[in-house]
Amino acid sequence: MRIMRKTPLVPYLPFTHGHFKGQLILDVLIDSRGRIRCVQPASGDREVATSFHKALLEWEFAPFLEQDGYDSIVGTLLVPYDLDNRR
Repeated sequence: MRIMRKTPLVPYLPFTHGHFKGQLILDVLIDSRGRIRCVQPASGDREVATSFHKALLEWEFAPFLEQDGYDSIVGTLLVPYDLDNRR
């Protein structure tokens, strides 16, 4: 999967103060146009995954080309994050 457009991951409360660092492993369904249609956390902080959910649905990938045209694909996405909001 090659990412074509990536919306910044902006956390929602309670992640607006402090320093949060880690990674998420997400199971994703990408449609035939390269848009994420479903995101399910497989590993990592579920609250962080929920916080990033809206932005992740705006990410776009290069469509997956099969012999008979473009197709949906199920895959795993690794999303590292380092949020330093200590101000």
